[in-house]
Amino acid sequence: MACAVLGAAAPAGAQEAPAWRNVEMPRAALPVAAPAPEPPAKREEFTGDLSFVNTAGNTQITTLSLGNRLRLRRGAWTLNQSFGFIYGEDRGQRNTEIWRAGVRADRLLRPHLAGYAISTFDRNTLGGFSSRVTVTAGLGWQALRTAPHALLLEAGGGHLWQQNVGAAADERSPIARVAGTYRYTFRKDTYAQQVVEFLPNLRTAAAWRLNSESALVAPLSRALALKASYVIRYDNRPPGTFQRSDRLLTTGIQLTL
Repeated sequence: MACAVLGAAAPAGAQEAPAWRNVEMPRAALPVAAPAPEPPAKREEFTGDLSFVNTAGNTQITTLSLGNRLRLRRGAWTLNQSFGFIYGEDRGQRNTEIWRAGVRADRLLRPHLAGYAISTFDRNTLGGFSSRVTVTAGLGWQALRTAPHALLLEAGGGHLWQQNVGAAADERSPIARVAGTYRYTFRKDTYAQQVVEFLPNLRTAAAWRLNSESALVAPLSRALALKASYVIRYDNRPPGTFQRSDRLLTTGIQLTL
């Protein structure tokens, strides 16, 4: 299933890149002539988006997209909350309905090492499941942070609970998680980012999943930015006769407070 949405900031399905690398890190005493350190990251940050598209005449399409992200920083801890909803109709027939919510906590352990825990909920009845809950935990390593490049690598494990639609059997399986986030910064707040997440099923080898997001962000003002992203969610063994992949192309305005 493919869907194009105008105005969505953070599409449901791709994991939000963690912000623990922005936590103030201990540093050795600097010489007097050294440049001043960067200002600390915001303790609270909210991003919200809302879009509605409706066409009539030869083409009758309705699309609604809304979402939010809340980030809280307290010392070595960073907490992220996210929510996303996409709904679409074509000539009065529902062709897209995707829900996603998630919570992520990161704890800085060393200047380039952090522990994380993630819990996500997904609902996509047109994709074969009415509920998918994934809980994972592991470690993240800031492998590269030399301007303009940044690379974060993560590995961990957890559990999956999935309720499928129709006659397909429900799933409960231990899973592993391997993920990477690469960002290239052109200038302040202007960057390209690639996120890849691989989720092997430790009970059924063929039931692995892969999530990917390619994004480009450019600021319009201090609070507004233009974002374009392409998300792929691949399930190697979907329930019943459903397709293996969902693709989401989103472009729109991002509001950050």
